[in-house]
Amino acid sequence: MSGLKIAAALAAVCIMAGAVASATTVSNGGFENGFTGFTTLGDTSIVDGTFGVAPTEGNNQALLGTTGVSDADIETALGAAAGSLDAFSAGFANGGTVTNGSVITRVINTVVGRTLTFDFTFLTSESTPAGFNDGAFFFADGQFFSLGDTGSSGFASSPTTFNEQLATSTFTHTFTTGGPQVIGFGV
Repeated sequence: MSGLKIAAALAAVCIMAGAVASATTVSNGGFENGFTGFTTLGDTSIVDGTFGVAPTEGNNQALLGTTGVSDADIETALGAAAGSLDAFSAGFANGGTVTNGSVITRVINTVVGRTLTFDFTFLTSESTPAGFNDGAFFFADGQFFSLGDTGSSGFASSPTTFNEQLATSTFTHTFTTGGPQVIGFGV
């Protein structure tokens, strides 16, 4: 989420790989066909294992950086209320005003009780813990969910162009609302 009080020279990114859904089908969930089916805003790209973090399935993964668009643009893309990113980021150590970031979204048809599972890696070139607290999020059911931030513990040296990273993790979301809805991944 960048922008949790981000300075322009600081960078945090999140790599997303392999969305797998139980009865919630997400075509191209592993980004093998680039961003086909997704809408992107900000600093987004498709990378493979030569980037330094291997995809957990297939050959590709999405990379999101903190330079990009305003927090208002991210909220609009997600269908989130104005100011909701700031409210979400206030819960983090050193959280505060979100200024900018990047997001990928898509509309999927969900069923209450079904799950969506994906892998991600959070990378940063900020000192950790940082005075400016960049982070990554998943958005579904009209809510933001944290995927890590620069105040998290467990950072290790990164083999990428970034200084540090958290271990690749798996996130599972159980939908509480059914029907078409926007899901999103952002920094």
